[in-house]
Formats: sequence, C-alpha cells, structure tokens
Amino acid sequence: MSAGRVAPEFIDKAKWAQSLGHVALLGFSALIGGCMSAHANVCPDLRPVADLYAVYEFVAVEKYRGGLTSRVQAEAFVGREVDLSEEFFRLGDTTITQPRYDIRCHPAPVEGEVTTDRWSSFYGYGTERRYVEVLDVFAADETHPGYRFEVIGPRELWRLYDGWLYRLHARVAD
Repeated sequence: MSAGRVAPEFIDKAKWAQSLGHVALLGFSALIGGCMSAHANVCPDLRPVADLYAVYEFVAVEKYRGGLTSRVQAEAFVGREVDLSEEFFRLGDTTITQPRYDIRCHPAPVEGEVTTDRWSSFYGYGTERRYVEVLDVFAADETHPGYRFEVIGPRELWRLYDGWLYRLHARVAD
C-alpha cells in the first residue's frame, strides 16, 4: 500500500458517515443561501398597511381556471365593496373587528420554475412583476388568513377565489 492511503478496513465508518453528512449539509446550506440571497433584493421595502386603508370596489372579474362559482355569481361581485381600515375589515356580510393585516413579498416565479405558490402570475396575470406583494387579513384570534389579496399598486388589489380573478380599485374620496 502506498504512503498516505488508509486501508478500507481501518476507516471509522461512523466518522466517515458523519463527515459526509456535514459536507452534504454545507452544500445544501450554500445552495439555499444562494437562492435566498438571489431573492433578497427582489422585494423593495414593503409599504405600510395603513397606505392600503380605503374602500375598494370590485370593478372586474375574469375566469382563470375551473371552480364551483358560476359566472353569474362571480359577476354579482362587481360594484360591491371591501372596506380595509384599522378598526375593521368588511366584505359583504362579513365584518372582522380589529383585524390583523400582514403584508408579505414573494419573488415572482420564473418561467419553468416549479413552485407551490399559485399567485396570479402562475395563471398568466401580472407576469411582468419582479415580485408579488400579498396582503393577508386575519381575525384577531386566527392563525390563518381569512382573506388574501395581491397588492398590484397603491390603489389596486386582486383577489383569486374559486377560479376567478377579482380586480378591486380604491374609491376616490369625495
């Protein structure tokens, strides 16, 4: 046997496996860190929720996939209002007092990338965006959002629900 080589029977297999595990973990960490850093600068500073407080009106609806909601039911939302305020959130007959709002930014999916997120860009809407800004609305005691909207601009929200894309515009104060 040449100098510097260890015969296989003298290798501590447990230490070898542990070392291999560390190498795999370091590689995985570098991969994830690289992906995270690649997306870190994609999202600008998030706007304060207070900038979104307004009364919004459903102005349009488009079908983007199958669902149980009929066209008549979906189009009946046009003209209805959503009220976003610090004191309450109101959509139709539903009112949440003292709602908790959460704004998050998600990198826009890249063409061909497999993703679990199904934002509007997944269905071909708003594909020019570099990121998807999402507003979640929670009841005070809930851990999952009762309502979710994509923030398209300072005065426009989109809501994906049961195969329909609902477009909402903030009403101009009188």
